[in-house]
Amino acid sequence: MNTYKINTVTKIIYQALGGQTGMTDITAYIYTPSDTLFATILLTEILPGLYSNTFTPNIIGRWNVRITSSAYPSNTTSEFYFVTQVDTLPASIITDSSIERLAVDAKSDTTDLWQKLTFDGKGFVISTDVITIASTSETNFVLLNNPSASGKLIRLWEFIFGFAGTSGQRTIFRIYRSPVITSNGTPLTIYKIRPSQSQSSILLGYINPVTSNKGTLVNAIELTPGTLIRSLNLARYFEENTNVLITVQASAGNLEHSFASTWVEV
Repeated sequence: MNTYKINTVTKIIYQALGGQTGMTDITAYIYTPSDTLFATILLTEILPGLYSNTFTPNIIGRWNVRITSSAYPSNTTSEFYFVTQVDTLPASIITDSSIERLAVDAKSDTTDLWQKLTFDGKGFVISTDVITIASTSETNFVLLNNPSASGKLIRLWEFIFGFAGTSGQRTIFRIYRSPVITSNGTPLTIYKIRPSQSQSSILLGYINPVTSNKGTLVNAIELTPGTLIRSLNLARYFEENTNVLITVQASAGNLEHSFASTWVEV
């Protein structure tokens, strides 16, 4: 569940289907918990295929943000924002040995913390291109690694999953920890959220890794055509010497998939 604090600036981030760039009409329609239109805002492209803007919810309850583009109608999705008086999210640590539940101070404001850490130059983003998966078998897609002795803790803000198909088709993204890696695959480029920031990322990302064992299943996410933004609110942690594998398994062959993530390193 995505939880945000009332009367606090809340960021919308949308990964375009197919990594579509140059969209000038990608629009977010923001509805209150009573399903009343609260605001209509245009999203701005902040990185190739990645669009963003903000709004400030002023009512406690479940808000609905519907995103669409007239020029690119396949770019249509919906995301719920649960607004409370304070943040009450539990935290999970994904490590190579375990997933642990932690308490989070109910008075903390993760949105403000995210904005502070990214302003301080600690934020990063990674994105695949649109990749056609030929097989219907489970296929290794993305490998993320926080190297041993990196000296950094990675706090994830969100995962963004994209899938292009037709009505009735579906895909499953699976997330594993501790895969046995035979080959890392092709490196992905990691971008600084603030291009002028001095800190560079220590995270390593790859596409098409080869493994002899996928590891321990952490989560499985079923997706129909569109984009899913899985908000993690800085409450998922990659500690040093952590490897995470993301796989895909589509209901038909030759379907397009994409993945993006944002995080901070502290």
